[in-house]
Amino acid sequence: MERRPWGWFRVLGKGENFVVKELFIEEGRRTSLQLHHHREEFWIVVEGNGKIQVGESRREVKEGDVVFVPRAVKHRIEGGKGGVRIVEVWKGEILDENDIERLEDDYGRA
Repeated sequence: MERRPWGWFRVLGKGENFVVKELFIEEGRRTSLQLHHHREEFWIVVEGNGKIQVGESRREVKEGDVVFVPRAVKHRIEGGKGGVRIVEVWKGEILDENDIERLEDDYGRA
């Protein structure tokens, strides 16, 4: 498990062109507003609720919701009451933490 200022994540599995991760975003915390040039992401909300931004669209999500994040589109996740647990699937040709362009960050990492 890897801690981040917004919560934690752990890698559940990897393949040649995909990575599967579990993320927990704590209540009131949020990931950086970011984008990726070499992968798209799929988010499956498996527990809790939160708010997401994909492009200019913002909406609330709850358990069972699925979100698609295309390449090079800004996005972020915020934990709602009790936090939100997400299964995240990366699909693309470069699958590492270096493919993050942070646009805004509450924790001084942008």
